[in-house]
Amino acid sequence: MTETMTKTSTGGTFPNQLNIVVVDDNVINLHLVNTALTRIGQKVDAVRDGAAAVERLRNNGRVIFK
Repeated sequence: MTETMTKTSTGGTFPNQLNIVVVDDNVINLHLVNTALTRIGQKVDAVRDGAAAVERLRNNGRVIFK
């Protein structure tokens, strides 16, 4: 399987779309990061605390903590 990659402004590459969970208790920071990542084609799930992030990951079938 071949992944389509995108070049970054610093010369690196990343898969075209990542699923990113952003955690911050400041709603303005969440909005800014969400906007920036969405504009470059990433799928963003923004939450306001760590417990919500873990729950979101578990609900999406991506358990990273045991």
